[in-house]
Amino acid sequence: MPTLRGRSRGESQSKSQGLRADIRELVTQNVDLESFHAGCRLSPRELRQHYELDEGLCDEREPIEIAIFDDLLTTGSHFKTIKSVLRDYFPDTPISGIFVARRYIVDED
Repeated sequence: MPTLRGRSRGESQSKSQGLRADIRELVTQNVDLESFHAGCRLSPRELRQHYELDEGLCDEREPIEIAIFDDLLTTGSHFKTIKSVLRDYFPDTPISGIFVARRYIVDED
């Protein structure tokens, strides 16, 4: 791979664009659930019992920011639930969501 000032092109780009991220799977789901887009709908309160924080992966220092990455935003319930699990442990950290796609649900009223 071509280099730029002694570094590979990808390494140089990631540092200049601020893409150095600490990626950890902090929240895990402890049971298999039906897919929300298949019709199984649970509220964030109901979902909460199925998620847990892996405190062994958490540092003593609070992070600057947390981004939750997921493939599909359907209703936002899973995002809200995971955000609340993280918020309990990191109360002052900004938390955002990054989604590849969003499902549009037509209101049939």
